[in-house]
Order: sequence, then structure tokens, then C-alpha cells
Amino acid sequence: MSQGICRLCGRLEDLRNSHVIPSFVFKWMKETSVTGFMRSGKEPNLRSQDGFKTPLLCESCEQRLSLRERWFKLHVFEPYIQSGTPIPDEEELLFFAISLLWRAAETWDWQDQEERASVEGVLENWRRYLLDETSLLGVYPHVFLTDLPNPEEPKHSMWEALYVARATDIAIVPWDGLLMAYVKFARFVFIGPIIGYEPELWKGTLIQGTGGQINPAQGIRDPRFGSFFVNRPIQAQKLFQSDMSERQARRIDKAYDNRKKPPGSTDLDKVTQASEAQPFDPTGYALSTLSSSLPSDFGVKEDFTIAVPPDYCPVAMRQIEMDGWHGPQMVFQTGFSPEKNQRVLLVYGIAPDGKGHLFGFSFQGLFDSPIGEPQPLTAGEAESQAIATEQHQLFQEWIDCALTHLSDDCSL
Repeated sequence: MSQGICRLCGRLEDLRNSHVIPSFVFKWMKETSVTGFMRSGKEPNLRSQDGFKTPLLCESCEQRLSLRERWFKLHVFEPYIQSGTPIPDEEELLFFAISLLWRAAETWDWQDQEERASVEGVLENWRRYLLDETSLLGVYPHVFLTDLPNPEEPKHSMWEALYVARATDIAIVPWDGLLMAYVKFARFVFIGPIIGYEPELWKGTLIQGTGGQINPAQGIRDPRFGSFFVNRPIQAQKLFQSDMSERQARRIDKAYDNRKKPPGSTDLDKVTQASEAQPFDPTGYALSTLSSSLPSDFGVKEDFTIAVPPDYCPVAMRQIEMDGWHGPQMVFQTGFSPEKNQRVLLVYGIAPDGKGHLFGFSFQGLFDSPIGEPQPLTAGEAESQAIATEQHQLFQEWIDCALTHLSDDCSL
């Protein structure tokens, strides 16, 4: 241990090498992988056995935060990974989420000191909350719950599926007026929207710590978060593919070939089985464009959609470049299908195809999380369906308007 100022209590103490993301997450990743090893995007040519650590906390403060980590592991992480059930919105979850986001901000390499100064008040409030010196947070955390895709449904791209279901990620994100602390691991995405938060765009994600449950049927309609979340796995793919040597790539292939665990037995296998498709190129599948005649069965009262190839996954649509979009931004959210008794992913959006044409889409895909016996919708699920219906109507109205006003020579 090295001596230094504990960032939480402010005392000069021996500092522990503290994790930002708890160590049990990395243990789970190794146990549920094929090879038993991990790799970091910063050093893809090196195997790793643990996550990012840095001298941050004294022993007393480390133990203070560890108490809630153990609670989260037993009461949230393990049950949700196993069954995808709603998670308890208890004070322990609120404390755990704040501790994650505070640690992310405290260990972040801030390049813009004015930006860092702008969030100082929020971070100080979080620090005091973690020491039981205040109960007034000001900025509350959110959690967005992801899931494994259904292997019988159209496939995800590899990087989408790996990122959504298993990746760890820590970032402070300035994105078009939204500044957020962001920590992701496994099927959990924790967000602290510090600046530019618009609460009406975040449905079912707020952690309040007052009891009750957070249902996986959620909706985030903030296009700034959507744009960041869409592009993150693409950035990870570019980072790994540009920096990983051929020797290490061959080493990974050999480790898969010599695997000791039975094929299909690990969580990583489930991800790869659902991600065998190539990245989806939307420009090749447009049913029609506004600069050509519409098909005879296409009317202004119908959805303006794209043709879907057999290996298409709805999440892959998130890979579309977001810059230059017109009309409603892309919306993705989880809902519930009473017919199939499963949660669903709903995606709506509209965009130019880069060639002066306009296309739109609406799609839904099933998650592999059967609820059990059919049951009435909860209040949260009913609200999610209402949001989806409202967004679909907005999408329909915008298409009608576009068909009425755009001419053949229109260039977007």
C-alpha cells in the first residue's frame, strides 16, 4: 500500500488499490467465458485477470463501499443474470449506484478542467452522501437493464451483442449538452445525468432507494444517450481490431479450439450464438425512396419501413451513423408482449441514406426472458406499452408529413 489522501474521507492513510467496477464482476466474466481470460481495449494484446484498479480509498472507506457491493451481488446481480426479474429499488441499490458513478468521476482523466469544475458540486454531494453526511443528492442515478438476445430471433452483430451483454465500460460523457457519468458491466448500465438531464425522456430507469422494484420494461427517449450507446460498441470494435496483433488473434482462436468447457455451456457462448450475422447495412434494403415511385401497396397510413434480411437483428440498426438525422431521433426501449409472454425491444426512427433519399423503420425483437405463466401487465409494463404506442403515432405522423411535402428533387 502507498500513503495518500483518501478521496472519500479526506484523511492521510494507507490507500487500497480500489476497483471502480467490483471485483466479483470480473470473476463472473472469467467463469462464464470460454478461455477464462479477459482483454482490455487499452491493451488488447495482453491477457488480464482483473479489472481497472487505482489507489483511491483507505481501508475504512473501502469496507464502507464493499458492504453495498456484497448486497448488490446477492440481491441484484445474481438474480437478474439468472432470470431477468425486476430488481429491488432499495437504499442499498441507490448507495451502490452513487458509489460506482462517484468512483468513475474521481478516477477519470479529465481533459477539460472547466468541465470538471462544472460538476464539482454534484461530486461533492455524492461524496458526502456516501459518508452519511447528507441525504439530499440533487442528481439521482439511473440504471438501464439489458439482456441476452433470443438465439432463435434474428442475429446481433458480434460487437453489439458482446457490448450489451458482457462488456465493462467506464466513461464521463459530454454529448450534445448532456454530461453524464457512465458505468456499464454485464447486463447493467448505470448513468448519472449530471448536466442537461430531461426527466421526461427517461422512463422506468430512476433509482430512488425508496422500496418497490425497477422493472426491465424501460424506455430512454433521450437521443443523446441513444447516440452514445449506439456508437460505443462500434468504437470498441475499431479499438480492438486496429490494435490487436495477428499473433494474439491466432492465440485467441487456438484457445477456443482447445476449450475445456463444453460448447454452448457458457454465457459467452450464448452471446456468440446470437451474433453470427455481419453488421447490417440499411442502405441496401430500402423498400423505396421519396425520389422514386412508391410500391402499390404502400400508403401514407402505413409504416414506412425497411426490408429485413433473414439475419437482421433490431439492435444492429443502432449502428446507423446518427449525424444528420431528421425528424424524431431513433428511439429504443423495452416493452412486454402478452402474446408471447416475453419482453420485447422496440425500435423506431427515420434517417437519410446518404444518397439524398429518405428511409424509416420500425421493428421489434424478442428477448430471451420468458416471464413464466401469462399474467396481467404491471403498471410499469402498461406504461412502457403506452410510451411505445405514443412514439409509434409520432413516427407515423412524421412520415405522413414527409410524404406530403417532399418532392422528387429534395435532397436531405
